[in-house]
Amino acid sequence: MKEHHSPAKRAVLLSALIGAWASPLPGQSIDYAAVSVDARTRAPLVVIGTRIPIGSRHDAAGVGGTAWLLGRTLAAQANAALDLGAEVTVQVGRSSTLFVLSALPSVWPVAWATLERTLFQTALDSAAFERERSMLSRQLLFQRGSPALDSEQRSVQLIASPSSPWARPTSGTPESLEALTIVDARVLRRNEYSAASSVVAAVGVGDDATSPPSSGTYSPRSGASPPDGPAWTAGIRLDVTAEITSSWISVAYPVKGPLPRTTLEFIAHIIRWRLDPRPPDPDRYGIDVRLLDAPLGTVIAVEAAVAPGAADRFEQEIVDVVSSLMEEPPEGEFFAWDRRRFRTAQLLTDAAPERAVARITSDLMSHGKVRDLAEDIWEITPAAVARALRALGEPRIFRLGPDLESRGSR
Repeated sequence: MKEHHSPAKRAVLLSALIGAWASPLPGQSIDYAAVSVDARTRAPLVVIGTRIPIGSRHDAAGVGGTAWLLGRTLAAQANAALDLGAEVTVQVGRSSTLFVLSALPSVWPVAWATLERTLFQTALDSAAFERERSMLSRQLLFQRGSPALDSEQRSVQLIASPSSPWARPTSGTPESLEALTIVDARVLRRNEYSAASSVVAAVGVGDDATSPPSSGTYSPRSGASPPDGPAWTAGIRLDVTAEITSSWISVAYPVKGPLPRTTLEFIAHIIRWRLDPRPPDPDRYGIDVRLLDAPLGTVIAVEAAVAPGAADRFEQEIVDVVSSLMEEPPEGEFFAWDRRRFRTAQLLTDAAPERAVARITSDLMSHGKVRDLAEDIWEITPAAVARALRALGEPRIFRLGPDLESRGSR
């Protein structure tokens, strides 16, 4: 059973979980926007995720990659300070940064205190920053011209204005790295990094939890509501010719109005399943269906890498599958089977602690509460799926690949 607590009480809860092994930092009052503690059976590792609402869209103009380098530098500093049995990883996105601590049960309280101190108190180390910048610079130079990254960046600009900070490359560009200094990272951290605006999820603490599990009531930052007019839901197409050995396709469907997240994830699951041929098609190299939280609303994006000669066929297949679902949503036994398969897949994914804390912190930051996946999935109905499918706008299609017609006429 979950209890709801004020931010101050949530802070006390996490402090209580840590306090049995490590004293609170002198003079520090931990006050997160929300904390969720899953006191399931003790796991081999305790995993704690801290999500800070700062991502690449917060980079200042001309110094793209600041949030990325700040996150990487802080993770490196935390790892340098941790003892054996604990490790920190970081994921820097467009709108938030997620730090994930994985630690043995015997060391997690001290490791968590170290990470917390690193994120919000310890000075940014110039040597660590320069190492991370050097590694990122080499990585970006190596990746320049990558069709996968080029496709991702261009397709993103079909669902957000190219001038929008959200549409920037998350790790910056070689040019922006040249202009970026540790001062930019320090300013971003000083102005934006705050425990009071961050959310925390802990999984695997087991019987060490001295208080009942909690679920925060974090109030998401206000943003633009999905517009109901045709500008958001109108179809767009962009074809880019490149002399590469594969074709990259992105078909994105803007969603009209706010809809339950779990229902949209279910629709993405159905689309992915319908596009999964048996036996596998040798002309299809990879496919993914995911939800994107664009500035103006949620988007269901279908992305595929295919053989150039099969690009037209696969694009049409994607459009046909989604159109057929909109015209004839799943019902009866087909719906029940789809829902059972979706529930199994989601619960298996959530069983991985790293995935669980990523999902829980995202729920808290985006929607203000933690979803009960098992319950939410059983509450999905054919009528709810049909409504959500009717809310899909026209597809925004991006294609990157060789011009086979011109090549054949040479």
